[in-house]
Amino acid sequence: MKKVLALLLVAMLGLTMLVGCTDEKKPGDNPAAEQQEENLDKEVQDAEQNKAQDAEQDKAQNAEQDKAQNAEQDKAQNAEQDKAQNAEQDKAQNAEQDKAQEQNEIQEQDKE
Repeated sequence: MKKVLALLLVAMLGLTMLVGCTDEKKPGDNPAAEQQEENLDKEVQDAEQNKAQDAEQDKAQNAEQDKAQNAEQDKAQNAEQDKAQNAEQDKAQNAEQDKAQEQNEIQEQDKE
């Protein structure tokens, strides 16, 4: 009886090892796992591409913002410079007018 049970046990172990060994497939082959791995690889590649595209878009946006800020700063500086130049010119013109007015007053006093 023990020998029969032992033979049955050996037969069951042998059949268990052979299950799944058909045609070209090996016992460890799992097409679903391979498909999942390929899908993960594609997702990783897509994520990397998206990251690169986002970086390029951010770079372009930052460049545009920097350009706009520089333009505003240049405009403000030019306005300040123009204001200063105008103030200097006005001051010089006022000084000339005052001088001319004083000379006119002196000439009028000399006439009297």
